[in-house]
Amino acid sequence: MTKYLVSLLPGSGIGSAIVGILGALYFLHKNHIQTVLFVNVFHAPKPVKTLIQHFLDISKISIVQFIHIRYGYNPDYHPSHEYKELSFVKEIDDIYHVLQNPDTDFSLFVQWFHAIFILKPSCQLELYKLKYYDICINIRRGDKITLESHLSCASVAQYIDEIEKIHLPHVSICHTSDEYNTFLEIQAIRPDWKISTLNTPEEKGYFLNELTVNTDDHNFDHVYKFIKQLHIMKNSTFFIGTLSTNVGFMVQLLRQQRRDEKNVYI
Repeated sequence: MTKYLVSLLPGSGIGSAIVGILGALYFLHKNHIQTVLFVNVFHAPKPVKTLIQHFLDISKISIVQFIHIRYGYNPDYHPSHEYKELSFVKEIDDIYHVLQNPDTDFSLFVQWFHAIFILKPSCQLELYKLKYYDICINIRRGDKITLESHLSCASVAQYIDEIEKIHLPHVSICHTSDEYNTFLEIQAIRPDWKISTLNTPEEKGYFLNELTVNTDDHNFDHVYKFIKQLHIMKNSTFFIGTLSTNVGFMVQLLRQQRRDEKNVYI
């Protein structure tokens, strides 16, 4: 029996890892292949490996298993040909192309994406206790600026402009980001706004090469905060973000089933 495999690459972040696993699950389901998905985490950065394992531990998805296989990224070479490496299957080579492909079963894709974010009961219950906001913004900094300089990162002023275009009285705003200082910038420019954040002062931008392996409790808290932020972004009345990051892409999918979808991407 063929075993299907998807590999996390050396530069994988938690967002791209989740998206890659999602693409593989979608491919299997679309092709009526009922089997366990093996995720090769050997080459993934150690912190990301730990974080993605924590993520799948609290998700109700139970058809994913981790393995460790060292090999080159040549699809013709594999130490065990009992595995079929899905990373080189055209359909999921680029997850963005999946959505642009007219053959994509979009409802199935979204269904799998929502399934990944259904957590085990104890964790899911905590999400229901989170506050709902009129507007949620997501600002990505860190290595998105240094490693992907070809991408434009919207300024804090642009986010403020978009918020002000939404004419709501006494609006509640939630700030989500990898950099706490962007929250302080908004507060300084608009001190009268009712804005809150889940970020903490020590968060100075997400840099993959600076991640370290921490205690299990710290890693769990990091993953759970990430999921909480996604939950708030999904459920806010308005969302303002960017599609140049996997987080923005994931929020777009999570909000697809809303009839009153109100998104702004800058």
